[in-house]
Amino acid sequence: MAKECRMHDLMLELALSTSEKENFCNIYDGREARGGGKMRRLSIHTSYKNIQLCTSLSQLRSLFVFVKDMTALPSGFRLLRVLYLEEVPIDKLPDELVDLFNLRLNLRGTQIKELPKSLGRLRNLETLDIRNTNVESLPSGIVKLQRLRNLITYRSAVPTTFNFFKGTQAPSDLWKLKNLQVLLSIEANGEIVKQVGNMTQLTKFGITRVRKPNMAEGVVEPVVGKLLSLLEMEASLLGGVPHEFGKIKRELESMRSFLRDADRRRHNNNGVNEWVAQVRDVAYDVEDIIDEFSYQLNSWPKRGGFSGYLLQTIHLPKHIWVKRQIAINLQIKCFISKSMLQVVEKNEFGMAKECRMHDLMLELALSTSEKENFCNIYDGREARGGGKMCRLSLHTSYKNIQLCTSLSQLRSLFVFVKDMTALPSGFRLLRVLYLEEVPIDKLPDELVDLFNLRYLNLRGTQIKELPKSLGRLRNLETLDIRNTNVESLPSGIVKLQRLRNLITYRSAVPTTFNFFKGTQAPSDLWKLKNLQVLLSIEANSEIVKQVGNMTQLTKFGITNVREGDQIELCVSISRLGLLRNLVIMVTDEEECLRIDALSSPPPLLRELFLLGKLEKVPLWFRSLQNLTYLSLNWSRLSEDPLSYIHALPNLVVLRLDNAYDGRKLWFQAGFLKLKTLYLFNFPQLKDILVEKGVMPSIRKLYLESGVDHSKVQHIPQIFWG
Repeated sequence: MAKECRMHDLMLELALSTSEKENFCNIYDGREARGGGKMRRLSIHTSYKNIQLCTSLSQLRSLFVFVKDMTALPSGFRLLRVLYLEEVPIDKLPDELVDLFNLRLNLRGTQIKELPKSLGRLRNLETLDIRNTNVESLPSGIVKLQRLRNLITYRSAVPTTFNFFKGTQAPSDLWKLKNLQVLLSIEANGEIVKQVGNMTQLTKFGITRVRKPNMAEGVVEPVVGKLLSLLEMEASLLGGVPHEFGKIKRELESMRSFLRDADRRRHNNNGVNEWVAQVRDVAYDVEDIIDEFSYQLNSWPKRGGFSGYLLQTIHLPKHIWVKRQIAINLQIKCFISKSMLQVVEKNEFGMAKECRMHDLMLELALSTSEKENFCNIYDGREARGGGKMCRLSLHTSYKNIQLCTSLSQLRSLFVFVKDMTALPSGFRLLRVLYLEEVPIDKLPDELVDLFNLRYLNLRGTQIKELPKSLGRLRNLETLDIRNTNVESLPSGIVKLQRLRNLITYRSAVPTTFNFFKGTQAPSDLWKLKNLQVLLSIEANSEIVKQVGNMTQLTKFGITNVREGDQIELCVSISRLGLLRNLVIMVTDEEECLRIDALSSPPPLLRELFLLGKLEKVPLWFRSLQNLTYLSLNWSRLSEDPLSYIHALPNLVVLRLDNAYDGRKLWFQAGFLKLKTLYLFNFPQLKDILVEKGVMPSIRKLYLESGVDHSKVQHIPQIFWG
């Protein structure tokens, strides 16, 4: 993890300039406080006795104190949210502290001896840091702080003796703070040791003075047991990411010393020539990461003028799946946790669906983007931006665009023209080509000459076939042809050994069984062993038999599965240990889907879509502990499927479409995390019963008209299909 960071000089200048203009923070250093207007953030660097306390300070939200001889605190800041007192030598907190309803508190390294007994009044407190203070015990009222996320209480010294590290005594019912994520460190007692396993949100935990061997086991076992599946999932999915970035880092460090010399010697030394080629690949990869992350950060808000136009166009589409998507998502989560991005909307799974950038960060990003000529936009007039173009966004026909020599360096081309029937050409260095919904029906012949192309999006176009020489795109990593007219993949596709994401399905509104279709694929498609996403292909005997060798798959869909291939398919699927998303569809609505042979389903499976008639519910359904989304289409079960799935602990979305032939659906128990329920196309269904306490988290119900819904009136939103 980064221990120290440095801001680019350009960004630093922009940040300082904007900070002064926006009166971001006021500084008091013995003279009149700098900055005017209402103060929101105040930094004190000397004794505050002479500070001009004016009415504007009543709006203060953040107070940072860096005075090493201060023995008492200022007062009167009722709206304070952040109080930073690290290393300030105060030994007592003012009584009015507990009235700071909005507070986040850092007392690290102060001389505080005890916390107020009425600390529980700080109901909005999320972080309390009292490490290396003189506080030896926490007040009982701390358990009232139900919003507390981070509690840091330990005392440490130079480790010359065994007792260099000490925890803090805590109330026996501290375990009731179930939203705690960081708890470092408390002294053990019997009740805490017994109950800490209920604090399932913990990511960091420390405990001292563990007296008996079985006491240590009691602390570790409950936590490990509840987090095991999550840890396995993260380890499997992210295990290769640090290694990959470590490799890139080492290569980049080597470049500085060797690149110039190697370039001079490459023509006389085959080994050096190969090394230079490897360096070039690494450099491309690094730029990909920067491009992808920058695109996403610049795509959220809608604004007017050039800034708004820029934001709406230089973005990667939400459906782009690239090699490092997991790492990028982690970076965005990190920005959210640091309040640089604000979550506007979440999906059913609690993941950020839409974000908004803080105004200050947005202004900095826009200013830098314009100065750095990040993306050029063509909307019928002269392309905006000067210099060499690396990224171009077309919003109207390109016939009149001034094609100049600078376009020879183009790396990314985004087309948003709905009446374009042919593509521009001449961009030999192109790495990203985005043509979603552009109504072209044929790809230009020179497409296969784009040796550097990494990402090709043809989704929703009218393309009927892919070039037979597609295999010449050796560096292609993502190919998206969903909802096009392409019915089969060319045999040359198996040459794309760097391909990670292949999305080929065609879908429509699910009113008939055949609403979802895969694409015919070569029998040796399984040789693409680096594929991570394969959605969806038509089954053939060879693919069914060999797909188990594609061990990197995390998403897999297969259609047109025949009865004779189903046992072999189950064997292959059981070998896909990283699989998180699975789609299986039989040939027609009368064909039975027999998947009982799947005795050991993929342990990380989160989304399961089954399309076809089921004679009975597979017993292995009950083992799907990580499943969040289950869709049963045209199952037409004679037995109620709910008894097999009600105990799935993480199920959030359940879709049943012509899945049950009974007259009554009875939700008798469970479904603790279910938020969205779809019930469509039930020929016999007349009544829905929900017992008290079942589906406590339900928010949305999608229901077919004609069904008695009187027993589900408590659901906040009911939609009729």
